Amino acid sequence: MTNLQSKISEVKLTYVCEEGIQYKTYHCTNIPIENIADFVSLESRLEQPGFYDLEQNVLKEGMRNPILLVPNSVEEYNSGSLTVNTSYLSQYDPTKKYLCIFGNQRLAIAKRNNFSSISSIIVERSSFAILVQSKLL
Repeated sequence: MTNLQSKISEVKLTYVCEEGIQYKTYHCTNIPIENIADFVSLESRLEQPGFYDLEQNVLKEGMRNPILLVPNSVEEYNSGSLTVNTSYLSQYDPTKKYLCIFGNQRLAIAKRNNFSSISSIIVERSSFAILVQSKLL
């Protein structure tokens, strides 16, 4: 089993909600690629400027950040698809356990290069993925 590994192993968040200030730690997990649905088709990723440079860098250096996943659902797919050019969207795949919210290029690189798993952080819903992503930037 070959894993596309991230240099980050955890992300600590502080956020405010109705209950007050909250602290949460998300840990990186190696998720089998066969369990992950993507938003964006592999073919459209190949057309993106800089994809091949990113691919070479990731293969040489590894990933800086893990990809961000949510439990797969129609609601999460519809929510995330609002920000993606519809010509790039993958069809919704209900057979997959997780949906990739951030990191579709890295997921495409892992698929193209026959990795069996990829470093991922699983969050409850896409709003938390946005918080984690902002922490990783």
